[in-house]
Amino acid sequence: MYEEKCKMEAPIKVSITNEIQRQLGRILDKSKELALLSTEKLKPLYFDYPVSQVEPAKDEREFPPLFADIRAMLNGIELQIDNIGRTIENVEL
Repeated sequence: MYEEKCKMEAPIKVSITNEIQRQLGRILDKSKELALLSTEKLKPLYFDYPVSQVEPAKDEREFPPLFADIRAMLNGIELQIDNIGRTIENVEL
């Protein structure tokens, strides 16, 4: 009975994992699009053009592949949010 339960749960876990990765990928793509759009739309109002992207400090810890992928996507989202913030800070009204 335990083995049957494990066999039934395994595809569900993989499916959930894949869905979470797809969602994070979509959010990362949208954050990149929003960062580019905000830069382009607000460019005429810049006091000073934004500085190139600043990479967050690298964490030397090792993660299993799944968590490394999730972490990379979250870091990318954080970077894009920071870019949007810098763009907004450079706008002169």
